[in-house]
Amino acid sequence: MSNDSPDELFREALALHRAVGHDRAIAHTVRHVPDVKRELGRDAQALESYREALALYRGHPKTNPLEVANALRGMALLRERMGEAGEARELWTEASALYRSSGVEAGVEESERRLAYL
Repeated sequence: MSNDSPDELFREALALHRAVGHDRAIAHTVRHVPDVKRELGRDAQALESYREALALYRGHPKTNPLEVANALRGMALLRERMGEAGEARELWTEASALYRSSGVEAGVEESERRLAYL
């Protein structure tokens, strides 16, 4: 069994994807890094990683809207916890539209529930 933390494993995966130039894999790996950071309470680091992931997704022409929605969801959860309701509202609104266009009803329902709470 490895003693590597999830954060270390994601960094290693990211380095490997960058070494071979897999742009979409880079974006996907970068998207999971802030999820781990958010869960560990490293909010400032998570925020920067979400920004990077969203920039990568939005900069790649073949990005699936569901991938963007999932990144927005994580960032919205973080913004809520940070007490930034306005930012969270914008993120949940965009995520809801992307989940709807992707046919992911559970994502739409969660987004709408969070928006009603905010």
